[in-house]
Amino acid sequence: MTALPLPVYVGLALMYAMAGTAAWGGFALAFGRRTLAGAAPTVCAMLFFLALAFHPLPDIVALSSECPLASAEPNWSPLGFVRDATQAWEDQPNLAGFARHNPLYSAVMNLLLCVLVGKLWKQYISNRYIAAGLGFAFSLFVEVTQATGVFGVYPCAYRKFDVDDLLLNTVGVVIGFVL
Repeated sequence: MTALPLPVYVGLALMYAMAGTAAWGGFALAFGRRTLAGAAPTVCAMLFFLALAFHPLPDIVALSSECPLASAEPNWSPLGFVRDATQAWEDQPNLAGFARHNPLYSAVMNLLLCVLVGKLWKQYISNRYIAAGLGFAFSLFVEVTQATGVFGVYPCAYRKFDVDDLLLNTVGVVIGFVL
């Protein structure tokens, strides 16, 4: 599975999210549900999150010959991204090298995107504990989907289950909800 350049990856995820949101809004308006159409920003943020979490989808045949993937090995160590960032600094003890291989990108991106989701959920949810629970459940759904190869569609996991994602996504939703 070839990695896409970051701008292409984010651009494709945004296109998926916008297309899904347009379909959501179109159906909502077609069936006279203006309140559902008003949820378009929330739907867009959640679809963007899902697109980043699942795409690019691998070729099933090619993946079958590579299973299990070492890159999809689960991370069960909380705050492992801090250890990885420390190791990246030791490997490249200068700012330019650290910036190119920084494992904190994924952690910061998860946190910021979930802050946006939490902020958008605030208009529909009145309790921060419910928001935290829903944020955890949403994140757990994503992580389990990744760990199971989209519930068995793929012969093995192609993205890794990461306990840090559960933690950061839940914290991000809560921060967004409180803001």
